[in-house]
Amino acid sequence: MCKHSTRTKNLLVVITSLIASGLLFFISFFVILAAPQDGKDARGAVLHITKFVLWFAALAIEIGVYLYSDAPYGLLRVAPMSERLG
Repeated sequence: MCKHSTRTKNLLVVITSLIASGLLFFISFFVILAAPQDGKDARGAVLHITKFVLWFAALAIEIGVYLYSDAPYGLLRVAPMSERLG
């Protein structure tokens, strides 16, 4: 029973992290739409920096959960991180 509970907890952590990461990428899409194309004013520069911060945060969440989770290699880690990052 304890092993099943751990698997369920790990699966929920992975799903939650992917949802959070997806939301950050989704928000960054709207930041890109709001940013002026030339980006030469202060607002454009701030929006471009915000876009990269959101991307970094989303990737950090995914990599952090992958590295620090106790997920089993068979069920939850179907695709290795090297393939996803490549």
